[in-house]
Amino acid sequence: MLVLCSDDFKKGEPNTIVTSYNRNFTGRNDGNPMTHAFVTSPEMVTALSIAGRLDFNPLTDQLTAADGKLLVITRLSSVRGDKTM
Repeated sequence: MLVLCSDDFKKGEPNTIVTSYNRNFTGRNDGNPMTHAFVTSPEMVTALSIAGRLDFNPLTDQLTAADGKLLVITRLSSVRGDKTM
């Protein structure tokens, strides 16, 4: 199970969680009825977690490393190795 969410919210404020498990009903993940949960693959949750933003596209966007170098995710594959995005 992978979950991407922000802890910087107050109950009742809009929040977004990106998760790889199907428990996406209101209030399930953090007790906040204003949280929207989106289910996607573990690979996509990992890519969004690394990027730290929801609008990141791992197929086209670049990341900036601490030393300023640009990084690109070249392949997303499942842990089992039976799928490639």
